[in-house]
Amino acid sequence: MADYPIVLVWPTDVISKVVQGFGIEDTDPEYLPLYRSLGYLAHNGYDIAPRDSIPPGIKPVYASTPGIVTVQYNDPTAGNFVILEHPQVRTRYLHLHGNPLVVTGQEVNSGQLLGFMGNSGLAEGVHLHWDVRPAEYDFQNGYKGLVSPGHYWIKFRVAA
Repeated sequence: MADYPIVLVWPTDVISKVVQGFGIEDTDPEYLPLYRSLGYLAHNGYDIAPRDSIPPGIKPVYASTPGIVTVQYNDPTAGNFVILEHPQVRTRYLHLHGNPLVVTGQEVNSGQLLGFMGNSGLAEGVHLHWDVRPAEYDFQNGYKGLVSPGHYWIKFRVAA
């Protein structure tokens, strides 16, 4: 296994579950044609949903490690989203409800509130799509350089 020197904390403090994981083994076959149409072999991150059924805009999304907001945008597929740059990785937080609470160029701390889980863009149900791209990556890996957050995430958030 590769050396993963950075630790990412879970990006929410709500009781949640991964409804779709990273890669072929953790992708619902029904969605494979969609991911392939977007240029991925399969699902390219973690879809994290609250265990309870709630409306969008209630469950918080936090920065998983300190970084700088490099993109804060709305996209037809990703919805409202934020990209954070960190020394070793880049993290994305997609399908946020409404505008993110941070702006491009802003420095954020681990645990800083970025926004709330939503269903913006091409999303079914309220959730957060969280993904990771290492600073040095293989764009030809079938996931445009993205890797499983599980390589980095090794502890639960205990306090924001």
